[in-house]
Amino acid sequence: MRRSLTLVSATWLFVSMIPFPCQLLAQGKGATSPQVGAVYHTCFRHPSRHFQTKSGQDALTLHFKNPKQVDGQSVAWHTSQLDQMMTASLDFIAFAWPMNDATDQKEALQSLKALIEARTAITKAGGAPPTIALFLETSPHADLDRRADRLDLREETGRDQLISQIMGAFAVITKDHRATIDGFLPIFVGPANGTPHSKDIFSHLLFFLKMKLKASPYFVVERSWQAEVQASWTDGAPIHGPANDTPIAFIGPGFDNQALPMSGGPIRHREETRFYQHSFDALLLRRLSLVVIDSWNQFHNGTGIAPSVECGDEYLEITHRYVHLLKAGALPDIKNPVRLAHPSPLSRPDRGWWSPGDVGASVSFNPAVQPGNRGNGVRLVPTPDSPFKRVMDSDSASIRSAGMGANTTYLYFGIADEFAHNTARCVEITIDFIDGGAGSLRLQYDSWRINERQKGAYSSTPRHSRSGLLRRRKARFILPEARFGNRQTGGADFRIEVRGPDLSVLRVSAAYASGKPPRNARVIVE
Repeated sequence: MRRSLTLVSATWLFVSMIPFPCQLLAQGKGATSPQVGAVYHTCFRHPSRHFQTKSGQDALTLHFKNPKQVDGQSVAWHTSQLDQMMTASLDFIAFAWPMNDATDQKEALQSLKALIEARTAITKAGGAPPTIALFLETSPHADLDRRADRLDLREETGRDQLISQIMGAFAVITKDHRATIDGFLPIFVGPANGTPHSKDIFSHLLFFLKMKLKASPYFVVERSWQAEVQASWTDGAPIHGPANDTPIAFIGPGFDNQALPMSGGPIRHREETRFYQHSFDALLLRRLSLVVIDSWNQFHNGTGIAPSVECGDEYLEITHRYVHLLKAGALPDIKNPVRLAHPSPLSRPDRGWWSPGDVGASVSFNPAVQPGNRGNGVRLVPTPDSPFKRVMDSDSASIRSAGMGANTTYLYFGIADEFAHNTARCVEITIDFIDGGAGSLRLQYDSWRINERQKGAYSSTPRHSRSGLLRRRKARFILPEARFGNRQTGGADFRIEVRGPDLSVLRVSAAYASGKPPRNARVIVE
């Protein structure tokens, strides 16, 4: 039976009256020191589950010390992890929940039960293991192409399914095991990755979950969701360091996903723990309510701080020390500052697949000419948040975004390093596309403008509002201070952000702009 529209429309009014933890903190009524936790992944099981790629290759950048004991459904394994987390002085763990994959959800539920059993035993023995929060992951672990599994959170069916998942998890995470902040239940939400959703999705979830759980959830949502949220966080801390815009900070020790298929993007070297310490020192200068380490044991992309063959146990001691410094309100040691050999992430080379002799003053990608993803100096970059399909018509070929109704989708492109890499020149990107329908499009490009999103990796151009008339058009994006350092997802240099109906792209080209560059990026549509 469809719920009353009056009830749903009243949801946000009800939600807006609740004082959230960050508001309490700002009023001087919240927690006196930050709670510190880590994202905990339980998808691993030796020897095959998430240890190897589909082709049988090693899928891990970091490696477990005792791999034969690793099993996300083993009470003994969770006991060992909780013991190590207590050594690190963690207050809570954010249990990674695969919200878009029914098979992985069954595995996760069994892992959660084993985790609760392990935590119960430690508590009965007098220990104080970290409490448990939820971290909702939107990308399936096993296969980036299984996008059809994504919930449609604009529809009642999809919302009900997510509510049911959360309720199922909290049926296992009973009151004594739950992480709380000022009485609220923190639920962390990962990047949207093309998940269709409405603006009121989290107020809707909050309203119904509060009634069912008899407690108030506290959604901490990654910024890619275009929705009204209680609190937000910014993805990319293991690469760029903690964002400095909310009282909730994510932090990571480094990033290297070269072991994964479809990997790409920059690498952040750990620099023998210096990047981790440098990030924590930045947090000592802020007043925070939550600090989340990304991650405890995500060994695929090299962000784990759990004991490993490569890093030993040293991150446990470092984490323990900084947790106590944060809670004591200490400041960084200015006499012995942590200095980085590489203040910025290292870009991954994107060369060798194109010869400069192939073209003169410009490079391009044309799906009518190039059947694969590599064009004449420009390549199409597949990523988890850029579903697309090739469309062959009688008189043309195109790449069409395939957002399945998502609010925002992307098409990523990389430019061969031989043509442009760490440049500082003004570049013109030309997009031939089929206009029509509602919505808009814009370009986000890797620039030298370090005050913009992720140190300039996602500088934005003005939007072009699409017309209702179906016709072929050309958009010229003038990009000052283009860097093109392969710093976007998948090692891309720029992406087309599509809002509204799917977009058909006929051709993409890039050339160095002539004349005096504009102060800010421009778009000219012909």
